[in-house]
Amino acid sequence: MSAPRQLPWHARAALIGCTTLAAMVGVRATGEIMRLRRLSELPALYAPNPLVPPEALAQAEAVARASMFGMRSSRIAVLSLLFIACTVTFLTVLRLWRPLGLPRGGMLKMTSFAALGCALLRVVDGAQDAVIFRRFVSTLAVALSSGNTPAIIDPQLAQMQADFQLVLQMGWTLAVASAFLVLSQYFRSQQARKLFTAGDPA
Repeated sequence: MSAPRQLPWHARAALIGCTTLAAMVGVRATGEIMRLRRLSELPALYAPNPLVPPEALAQAEAVARASMFGMRSSRIAVLSLLFIACTVTFLTVLRLWRPLGLPRGGMLKMTSFAALGCALLRVVDGAQDAVIFRRFVSTLAVALSSGNTPAIIDPQLAQMQADFQLVLQMGWTLAVASAFLVLSQYFRSQQARKLFTAGDPA
């Protein structure tokens, strides 16, 4: 599928970036929905860590699983809306590439609103993930420092590593949401409207 020749590089980059981002986030949302629906059947939520005692990991996983059960309905609702927003974004961007006779002005508005929805829903999704992971980390730190389970890794070091992972997770959420927001503003701009609607039928 080739891009229209009249589009400059930044317009093509926005189309490629938006398509890729919507596909990646949509696929991830689908995987999380399936994971939540099969939550009771999953033997483990996290991969085993040779530096963490199995007893401490089991305690932390039990808390994380309970948190996921408590938030499952709201998580599935948010992820389903995120998947729908990503699907709409993906399809409307494809129509901007190949309008097939349809006016691009309406597609631009729909793409902008859909990308904005993706940004907001991804923030909510990331916040829910952060809550679950923070409870997991807190329980793991308590289990490692309680002395009931012999820890191979220092509890304070484990806490620092977990906090760092949480910061990375929140940073990734903000990066993805910011990318969607920037793309939404781009497709709403007058520059994009002039570029994409130049060949629209009068």
